[in-house]
Amino acid sequence: MGPKKKDKEKSKKDKKKDELESQRLAKLEAEEKQREVIARLREIKNLEKQTKIQEKLEIKLHSERITILQDNIKFYDCLKYKFLMDRIKKREIEEWNHYVRCDELPNAMKPSLLNMHLSYWKSAKEHGLMDNILESVEKYINLLSYLDKLIDVPLDASERKIENWKQVRLSYRSEILRKLDQGTYDIIREIETKMNRIDYWTVDYKRFSENIKICMWAWLPFPISETNKRKPPTIDYPDIGITVRLPVPYDVNFVVVRVIHISFDTLSDSSRTWEQPLRPEEGNILDVIDYWFKRKIELGRLKWIEDLKKFEEEKKRLTLEKIKSTVRKKLLPKLLPQIMLSDISHTKTEEISVDDDDDIKDDEELSSFAEEKEELAEDKQLQFEIEGININELKEFFKPNIKEDILDCFCNREDKQNKVLLRKLILQVKERNLRTSLKSLKVNERLKKKLLNYFSDLRIVYENEENLEDDSGQIGDEDQSVFNETRETVSVPKLRNSFAISVGPNEINLRKFSMLGGVYYLDLIKHVPQKFPLKDGSFVQYHIGDCEINRDNFIFIYEPPKIEETNEDEEDKPPPDDNIDKLINIEIILPDNVLWFEAPAPVLWHNDSKIWSNQHVYDVKFNDEKQTINFKLGRTLPIGLSVNRFYNLPYQTWELRPGTADSKTVYFSLTASTVMLEFIIKGNQLALEKLQNTPSLVLNPFLKKFYDLDELMKIIKNHGLDVFPSDDSFIYIEGHSAKDCIIEEQVYMGMAIFSQFFQFSWSRWNMLAGWGRLVYQIRQVYSRKQLPDYIMVMSDLFHTTIVACTEVSPAFSEESIPNIGFNPDLYTLLKNICSPKVKQLVDDYDTDLINTVFDLLRKTKSEAEDKWSRFFHVLKDYFTNRRLVYQIRQVYSRKQLPDYIMVMSDLFHTTIVACTEVSPAFSEESIPNIGFNPDLYTLLKNILKKYFSCLALRKDNLGAQAAINRS
Repeated sequence: MGPKKKDKEKSKKDKKKDELESQRLAKLEAEEKQREVIARLREIKNLEKQTKIQEKLEIKLHSERITILQDNIKFYDCLKYKFLMDRIKKREIEEWNHYVRCDELPNAMKPSLLNMHLSYWKSAKEHGLMDNILESVEKYINLLSYLDKLIDVPLDASERKIENWKQVRLSYRSEILRKLDQGTYDIIREIETKMNRIDYWTVDYKRFSENIKICMWAWLPFPISETNKRKPPTIDYPDIGITVRLPVPYDVNFVVVRVIHISFDTLSDSSRTWEQPLRPEEGNILDVIDYWFKRKIELGRLKWIEDLKKFEEEKKRLTLEKIKSTVRKKLLPKLLPQIMLSDISHTKTEEISVDDDDDIKDDEELSSFAEEKEELAEDKQLQFEIEGININELKEFFKPNIKEDILDCFCNREDKQNKVLLRKLILQVKERNLRTSLKSLKVNERLKKKLLNYFSDLRIVYENEENLEDDSGQIGDEDQSVFNETRETVSVPKLRNSFAISVGPNEINLRKFSMLGGVYYLDLIKHVPQKFPLKDGSFVQYHIGDCEINRDNFIFIYEPPKIEETNEDEEDKPPPDDNIDKLINIEIILPDNVLWFEAPAPVLWHNDSKIWSNQHVYDVKFNDEKQTINFKLGRTLPIGLSVNRFYNLPYQTWELRPGTADSKTVYFSLTASTVMLEFIIKGNQLALEKLQNTPSLVLNPFLKKFYDLDELMKIIKNHGLDVFPSDDSFIYIEGHSAKDCIIEEQVYMGMAIFSQFFQFSWSRWNMLAGWGRLVYQIRQVYSRKQLPDYIMVMSDLFHTTIVACTEVSPAFSEESIPNIGFNPDLYTLLKNICSPKVKQLVDDYDTDLINTVFDLLRKTKSEAEDKWSRFFHVLKDYFTNRRLVYQIRQVYSRKQLPDYIMVMSDLFHTTIVACTEVSPAFSEESIPNIGFNPDLYTLLKNILKKYFSCLALRKDNLGAQAAINRS
């Protein structure tokens, strides 16, 4: 019996030791979990502090931004105002020179004088008929040309004055056409004597001036035999470059066919699609920046509120776990073994007896628990407090329900077969019976009181925990759209809606298309009664109605034939009678004073609705070799040739660089889709220095001649080369990288001010940067013997910085380089990074040069129009899924031609792929050691070094240079 008793005593000790070890491990686990909870709470608190600090820093930087920009914008406005005053003064000098010249023309600056002179011209009778009319018309065309300049560049003119100018211009144009009709009537009333007799039946007439060519042709109205069948007339006007073939009715109907060619477009500017729609008003730059900064802060706060809700729920859960672990650890181990209950439906609540010693121990445990609670209270701001919200305020977000407060506190993991836990009891008994149930327990009253007070203060509801977990972090679609609201998402759709123009069927939108080559006025004019000689040698002539020409308004509604399927062979089918021979056939030789980059489309001017339309134009054919366009007309209306305005856009590259030392000139180079241009700016004028890859040499007479910017723009546009997009052009240009105009203007002004000291260039990252960012390259070239590398600059609405990437980086990085400081715009950045010598020279600025460079950059919109992919526009027909695959091989200095190698180009790089033309499948894998090549030029330069070095040695050879240009 003795040994057995000894074994029992050992087993009790082991059991006690195991129990202590398990308690120690549980305590360590609870402490580790508690440390994790506190660490997470501290992390949340740090996030809150960092958010506050970041917001305060942004507000401070914004205050600094506004202060700097106010000074900069005042400086910009002073430059613009001085330039404007200089131009106004120059215009006043022009007005005085016109007054001194005394050329019998009115002062175009004053609409009242223009109207008075127009009234006088209407009443005057031209002597000498058509020759005198053309002479006077040329004078008024020069007057209208100057009036166009006033309307296009009104300077300080009021809106009312501009409208008066436009009305006067229309009146003068109408009077010019009326005068030409009057001269035509005087000719055809004496058709046999005043027109050139070709043969017995036929006469013609030709008169030319600088801007107007008029040709007439007619069959004399002599009677003909019905048996004498003759073909409908075909009239060729080689001096105008037009051939007219009349349909069948006019083989017997006698009409005068008149064609007037005016070398410039006199109709389009009266169309409703001529003017650009108004841009939505946004206020000045400072107001826009300030507004969107406030919106940015507001949206950041809304986003933080949503994150705060997530943090709150996380803190509640973490804090609850911390408190529960403390309760389990300090309070419940003494109570749980005694609070096991039988099933409430079969047994009554058992009484739990507690000894006095246990009461004393419980008091000690509760006092230690109170100390723990005080320690928790010391860490209060980490657990419960954010933005001044404590646990009492947090309780308002949840419904108080004491049932779930003690669920896990009274859970028991011991024998569950014949016992019912207090958790089950509380779930079955209503809340009002809870206190009664607790009072029935035989425990120390102080313990019960502290327990009840503790749970009444806690009020953290477990039953809401699942709902909170489901709702935490869930943001509605409507709220999410608020977070996605940026200047781009708001402004770009608004701009598109404002700039969009609705056009009718067959109408030509002049925001996208332009009319080149002038206007052809085709008229079929009826004969008028001729003079009849009397026996006494006098003549008599009668006329009914006004002494004006009477037009034969030709109209034929053409309907294409319907194709019907039959069982007959194609050869046996008779040709369909489509009535197309009843239309007027026109063939026009394209004017040689225009650069034709694509085949034009013939259109007709509808004077009633003031639109160009392709209605009544059929069967258009273009001959590229002869440069002729053939089409058929169903109505005699003024004819124009329309082309896409933006054929040469977007740009491939651009560069702004200073001229030679002390020359005070700036060069601006553009590489468009097909042509390359280089402008030289000097003072308030500029010249087209170089022009390459054009279809003809029509602009060569204007090279290296200095003009005002607006005058040079008009010359280039009228000759078919439009590289000056407007604000709404991004709607009509494929591949256009539209940019925020406010950022553009700030960047262009910074470039203009430092254009004599820095070189600026395009970047392939600009298009990918989005609407709200401009990316470009800069480097200081003043007083540098060796040019430094370019640095990459990024500008947005709030700041401009130098980013830590280059043109050949594999990916774009928005991260700024170290120690760059805060720069709200490009001008501030350049002032901070330029050399001391440049800072001194910038203060001695040339207002005219700066404003001319600024206007040129703004007119060309180089940042909005540049596009780094050199091949996409030219070879867009062969571009598939944004990849171009082709073969190359070097043939220079090779006696035997090598095999082709396969090259693949996409938007990000160009590489030689490991496959050939006869491979069973295409492979995108690059060959080894090929390196990174952003474009084909870089790739060829790396693999064909010998060839390129040879070309470099022959750089001065004009023949080699021409070959390079052609290649």
